[in-house]
Parts: sequence; structure tokens; C-alpha cells
Amino acid sequence: MNSMESFYLLFDLFIAGAGIYGIKDWLEMKKSGQLKACKLIMPADCKLADCKDPEGFYAYIMPRLLWFSVVCVICGVFSGLNDYFKFLGSLGTAVTCLCFVIPVVIYSVTIRRSYTRFFR
Repeated sequence: MNSMESFYLLFDLFIAGAGIYGIKDWLEMKKSGQLKACKLIMPADCKLADCKDPEGFYAYIMPRLLWFSVVCVICGVFSGLNDYFKFLGSLGTAVTCLCFVIPVVIYSVTIRRSYTRFFR
């Protein structure tokens, strides 16, 4: 395994780890029924105290956080396995990358919309 493949594998582990972090935060918030300051749900430079409608934000963000976190875990693990074992080659890498980038864009738009809807 060369250094570039090691970098890709490390990046895949980072993606899967971010997904696990999101699922952990989702479970904690679901159990308590309250929002917590989580990097994956808070728009930039916002605090929970700035939220106009915490219950509405909770209902809006929770399913999206779970969806994004699960996608991160699946893409990170699948891509990491593909990078290590090379069972799908470069086509698998490209497809996995696309399957990760599209949800990142969608989730980024979701966070931006939540800022204008719940924090302004």
C-alpha cells in the first residue's frame, strides 16, 4: 500500500468516524428529547440559545442528521474496504465518492436552510 492509498484509507476512516459521531449524538438527543450543541447540526457561528424554535429545529434536523450519519458510515466503511481490498477498483472508488459527495451537498443545504428558518 503506497502513501496515497494510505491517505484514502485514513480519509475513509474519518468519514465513517464522523458518521459514528453523528449517530452517537442523534441517540443522545433522541434519548433526552432535547437538542445539544453538536458540530454536525449547528449552522456556523450559532448557539442553541440563538434558536427561535428549538422544538421545530429538533423535529427538522433529527431525521436529516440520522440519514447523513448513516450515509457517512456506509460510504466510509465501503470505500475503506474497497481501498484496502480493491474488489471494485477505481470504478468503485468513483461511485462511492459520488455517493458521499451528493449527500454532503444536500446536508449542507439543509444546514443553511435551518439557519434562515430557525436562527434568524
